[in-house]
Amino acid sequence: MNNEQLGTTLLSAAVVWLKSRLLDAVVEVEQQASEGDVRADAILTIRTSHSSNRVFVELRKEVTPKSVAELTGGPFRRMRSAIYDMPVLVVAPFLSRQAREALRAEDLCYLDLTGNALIRLKSPAVYIETEGAKKSPTRRPLGTQRAGLRGGHAARVIRTLVDVRPPYSVTELAQSTAIDAGNVSRILAALHDFGVIYRGHRGQVAEVDIKGTLDLWAENYSLMKTNKRSLFIAKGSLRSEFENLRDQASLLVTGSFAAPEETRVAAPMQLVMYARDIATTSKELGLLPSEEGANVVLLEAFDPVVWERSRLESDVRCAAISQVAIDCLTGSGRMPSEGASIVQWMLSRENQWRLASLELRQTRGS
Repeated sequence: MNNEQLGTTLLSAAVVWLKSRLLDAVVEVEQQASEGDVRADAILTIRTSHSSNRVFVELRKEVTPKSVAELTGGPFRRMRSAIYDMPVLVVAPFLSRQAREALRAEDLCYLDLTGNALIRLKSPAVYIETEGAKKSPTRRPLGTQRAGLRGGHAARVIRTLVDVRPPYSVTELAQSTAIDAGNVSRILAALHDFGVIYRGHRGQVAEVDIKGTLDLWAENYSLMKTNKRSLFIAKGSLRSEFENLRDQASLLVTGSFAAPEETRVAAPMQLVMYARDIATTSKELGLLPSEEGANVVLLEAFDPVVWERSRLESDVRCAAISQVAIDCLTGSGRMPSEGASIVQWMLSRENQWRLASLELRQTRGS
């Protein structure tokens, strides 16, 4: 279907949908219309016996939070001023939750072919809000997607997407993650189908929904199940055990002790670490094996990706903030609550932890 055919389909569907819900109104369509010097894909006139309202229609093949920001930028704001705050209706085949929230925040009406809609008009007074599909109906089978988001390859791609600002191509991601381009492409396709990344020119990753990507990964990963774990009891206090880890290159702290101070729900009750050699580490630290009342967890990493972009906190090697977030989100006890706080911290302080480009990532290494 070309763009012209898609536009015709979207407009026809929008008109049918509106007519089915505004039974007392007449909906008239003017395609490729203009209001003053401003051209629209269409202008709808919604008329009742008492009033009428003209609606400016934008037909879009795809809408992302980033495209909403572009849509509502300087030229669009000048356009809205020129059309005297005429209501704007954005119509697309599918609108993700993130796109709908962005449109709502900009006071735009929206409608997609699955029935996700928000129509707010002053005259005639209309308020319609409905829910349609939560996921794009054009995505591949669910089981195929989820299978594609498990394992080390998916983790390497997801960690890179979260840790490094786009844009980047499939080839660049393949080189950066040491995964063949075919596998990278399949992983990106699944993430795109779930609406957590957005593809631009020639399939380039243009935008990443950090929270959505981590939430989706959390459905396919488990701190204690994906990694091989061993449980222990520390002889001393956990704080002293943590401080004794200074300059330990073979250990990587994750979980509560590696979380930013302001995200902690309370004092950490468990010390969780990735170890190169669990047996050697447990002996060196004098840990006592125990399945009951364990307060130290040593993990054999499921993939080397967990060591990437590690950082020093008080001279103790800690996992990258994105790895800490996913480990907490999928951990036990109060860890998921801390994980949610870490994600909010990440979103509000992106410049503090996220790399500006893949080149920087390659320069800094793991």
